[in-house]
Amino acid sequence: MRPLSLRLSPEDHAIAGTNDALVSRQSLILAVSSGLMVLVTSVVVHALFIPLGLGGILLGTCAATCGGFVLPARRVRARASALRDEFDMAVAVLLDLVNIQTAGGAGIETALVSSAALGDGWCFDEIRNTLSRAQSSRTSYWDGLLELGNEKGIRSLTEIACSARLAGEHGARVRQSLIAKATSLRARNLARIEHEAHQRTEQMGLPMVVLFVSFLVFIGYPAMAQTMGSL
Repeated sequence: MRPLSLRLSPEDHAIAGTNDALVSRQSLILAVSSGLMVLVTSVVVHALFIPLGLGGILLGTCAATCGGFVLPARRVRARASALRDEFDMAVAVLLDLVNIQTAGGAGIETALVSSAALGDGWCFDEIRNTLSRAQSSRTSYWDGLLELGNEKGIRSLTEIACSARLAGEHGARVRQSLIAKATSLRARNLARIEHEAHQRTEQMGLPMVVLFVSFLVFIGYPAMAQTMGSL
């Protein structure tokens, strides 16, 4: 039997720390509990207060069941997206630290390891562990970062790893490549933050519009009712 949560990519599972079996189990539990809760509530309301009818009860139960089934996957996908955004910010900070140290005369690999040691949080922990494994296996740091980026779906990490490896293979200046990637990543993060800020502003404006319309209805309804009554 195929897992019920195949709509989630392996990268989402990797960065969120979940798996198909866990999300499938959560989906089934939440779907059954949501459907039963709505069914019992609808039956009680139908018996004591408002006759909902069999069609209304079944429709509400099916809607709650479907909503409960897809909710865990949506949560995992939203969490994975938020974690990737956080990792992008950490990568931008890492590149800035690397560029500062290389400007002072440090080597690229030395600056990379030293900069990763200065950071805090789970993102830098992942980077440090990746660099440590690469050093133990005597492989390139950039190959390790590329593997980490592909595993967790972090595009910024794969971009800098590919760019640095390509620059090194063709004898180009790796530092200039990292500076360009840092500038591009900062601009992309800034654009994303501004977009999210605009979205939140629009979402905050909607309740104000609803409140204003409700106020107009509250003020105008008595006059309209009086006018209609006098006709």
